Amino acid sequence: SDGSKMFFLPGASTTTIREVVLSTPYDTSTASTTNDATLTNSSNGFAFNGDGTKLFTVFKSGKKIDEYSLTTGFDVDTISYVTTLDISDNSSEPRSLAFSSDGTTMFILDINGGDEQIDEYVLTTGYDVTTAKYVDTFTIPNTTSPYDITFNANGDKLFIAENHQGGINEYSLGAAYNLTTPTLSSSVPADNATGV
Repeated sequence: SDGSKMFFLPGASTTTIREVVLSTPYDTSTASTTNDATLTNSSNGFAFNGDGTKLFTVFKSGKKIDEYSLTTGFDVDTISYVTTLDISDNSSEPRSLAFSSDGTTMFILDINGGDEQIDEYVLTTGYDVTTAKYVDTFTIPNTTSPYDITFNANGDKLFIAENHQGGINEYSLGAAYNLTTPTLSSSVPADNATGV
């Protein structure tokens, strides 16, 4: 949250999460130290809770969400496995996930027979996947090969990164974290063209 660290999965499906330290916040040219942590299952996407004391990963082939705890927020050296949520009843090919700001809603980017969709779950206790219940599935308009999903801070915009097209689509939502009628408001292709 303070920009002093950056995290990524070094591979399309990997059991490693990599932590990179930035000596100047949000300046990737100052990236230096790296720490790797081993995950329980191969992962394609991940998300932290607000203070970095919980990490959630998407196990695509197993159709599961793994939850981890971190003794020290955003320090992968302190990571430990907690539990797994089976999402196979509602997901076909989960790729990434995102949470509402309070952790009571979880969104899973899913490819189902070529259809791009987002599966929504509600959590009785924020950021506790053992309390997650499936709610609904929403089709994503104007998207090809989506690979990652995130929201802005107040949840009224949804961003989806496309894999093969190399673009990021921005959707305006009628209300915070409400996917009923997402509207494509911007699309930035790899060549940075301004036309949509």
